[in-house]
Amino acid sequence: MIVPSMTLELDGLTLHGASRAGIATHIAVPELRLGLDIGDCPMSSVPLRTILLSHAHTDHVLGLLRLLSLRDLQGLATPKVLAPAESVPAMRRWLAAWDELEARSRAPTDRLIGVRPGEHHSLSKGLHVEVLAARHTLPVVGY
Repeated sequence: MIVPSMTLELDGLTLHGASRAGIATHIAVPELRLGLDIGDCPMSSVPLRTILLSHAHTDHVLGLLRLLSLRDLQGLATPKVLAPAESVPAMRRWLAAWDELEARSRAPTDRLIGVRPGEHHSLSKGLHVEVLAARHTLPVVGY
């Protein structure tokens, strides 16, 4: 693990993760199988079925490659990944290049969903997320 993690209990939900600017940000809500950014990928992230990416800086997305690889090795489905719509074309190329380097043909581009502020997305039965506007040096959203 790149950055020491912390755990916080809130209203019956567990938030487990870490954040250090420029190094890695990753937060998991295990009960919802939900991740908020994935700049690192500890083994506890493998069960996550949905990842909400705020933006495409490496300290927020680099763990995605490891998550996809670990889930593939365990025969688990590719997680749904929501990301700022403006970043999705480049992210698809990044994932395809990684796929080529690993000599595999499983780039999960169909599970990478571009989102925009004001949209609502269903993540699973009874779990919905609203996309919020945010400001940063590149396309960014909040959830």
